[in-house]
Amino acid sequence: MNENMEKNIPPVKKSETPYGELQQFVLEKILEFTCLSCKKNKVSKRVAIHKNDWSKQICNGCYGMLLSKYSENAKLVFP
Repeated sequence: MNENMEKNIPPVKKSETPYGELQQFVLEKILEFTCLSCKKNKVSKRVAIHKNDWSKQICNGCYGMLLSKYSENAKLVFP
């Protein structure tokens, strides 16, 4: 079995360069998730994760907002 499937990581089509504690991915299939930042339910092929933890998923909108507010060395804090 594929290592990613064992860890419940969806199949990734493209990985973006990590930026600080965040990394964005384009997935092969649509993913339903709750954004860690805005707490809204999302449906998208594009998702960012926090600290390489796939249980900490961030929507594309919040990812862009977070990048605009924080430097690469900043520590992000989520409730």
